[in-house]
Amino acid sequence: MKNTKKEVLRNCIPAMVCMVISGLNTIIDGLFIGRNIGEDGLAAINIAWPVPAFIIASGIGIGVGCGINYVSALGKKHEKEAKEFLKNAFVFLACAGILYSVIFEMTAPYLMKMLGAEGKVHTLAVQYTRIIAAAALLQIFGAGLVPIVRNLNMPIQAMAATISGVCSNFVFNTIFIFVLQMGMRGAALGTVLSQLVTSVIASVSIKKSGALSREDVDEKRSGYIKKIFLGGIASFGISLLPTWVLALTNYQCLSYGGSRTVACYAVISYLVYPAQNMLTGIADGVQPLFSMCAAKENMEKKEKQIKGVVTRLVVCVSILVMLLLFAAAPVFHKVFSLSSENYEPFVQGLRITAISLLFYGLNRLSITIMNGKGQHQEASIIIYGEAIIYTPFFLFVLPKLFLVTGIWIEPVAAAVLTEAVCAIGQLRKSEKYEYTKAG
Repeated sequence: MKNTKKEVLRNCIPAMVCMVISGLNTIIDGLFIGRNIGEDGLAAINIAWPVPAFIIASGIGIGVGCGINYVSALGKKHEKEAKEFLKNAFVFLACAGILYSVIFEMTAPYLMKMLGAEGKVHTLAVQYTRIIAAAALLQIFGAGLVPIVRNLNMPIQAMAATISGVCSNFVFNTIFIFVLQMGMRGAALGTVLSQLVTSVIASVSIKKSGALSREDVDEKRSGYIKKIFLGGIASFGISLLPTWVLALTNYQCLSYGGSRTVACYAVISYLVYPAQNMLTGIADGVQPLFSMCAAKENMEKKEKQIKGVVTRLVVCVSILVMLLLFAAAPVFHKVFSLSSENYEPFVQGLRITAISLLFYGLNRLSITIMNGKGQHQEASIIIYGEAIIYTPFFLFVLPKLFLVTGIWIEPVAAAVLTEAVCAIGQLRKSEKYEYTKAG
């Protein structure tokens, strides 16, 4: 059991730090923009965020899909097949990055209007989006290579790549926003250049691992890419869902409170997003362990031990973060330079949203375990059911009952329902397993 704890912590802690640091990118941008441009800048970057988030989610999905298949192939002693998954992941990332650059560059003004931007906020959002779109290739590689490195059993190197990217983002933002006074363009440029730093460090780690040593190329490229896609579609959903919720919530904030409420929600999302990333990181950290258990025989006991350790870790971390956000809400109001009129809705919103973290962490762990064990369909049904059905339902019904407070209640309601769905699914899976075993 002691070895299991060490193994879980060795994988989880770097992944958790990695995801938290990654989430800090949004806080860094928010701090610089809030102090240099003001609430219009905060609203603009919040409205524009779905574009880089979609690119990043695609990279994470491809990286995780590659990692799951790579670990599974290695567990079955299919080393050549494992290397083919890595090679095809690079092709997949490159093609997706080029495609996104063309699409988002052409549609930026129209997309920002669809997301609710108007006037000065629209101008700032388009400026940000166009630079992000032009460098989509850097964004998608920066996001996609980190989970690949993690699945190559190099969690420390994955963490180092992410930390280097975030530190460079801070430096670039200081230069471009404060020194050169480039505003939103500076924030976007700092973001994409930081992803370049992450990509380079992750690429060097992959090369040094020897996993991409040259061998005969398997021409059945489409088969590998299809498996990578299926393995990553749930992780894509997990990564993108907060942004989908952000876009819907921005719309409701505009409807029920105007741009001031959007700015208020922007800061809440800056603070909650890294916390969600932290909990997702714990799940991502143990994904390779569950994938390896699924690939080998007679690993049920080991799998149960890993699940017990990581579940306790999720509960402890989520409670600590929840209490921190609850206590420090008034301080964050001052740090982000929000107006005095926003004090009460911001503090109330952050404290209510923080309650959702406990349930969020548990259901993300359940979904990641399913996906890591090859149960891609079940994992995808749960995450996309949350995204398409009951999150929009709660977000549009609750504000009608409780106005702006209903917007803050939505993440709690959605997280509780998702956890209930995960628990029911796991119970049915367990009953089916016991029935099959008895038969």
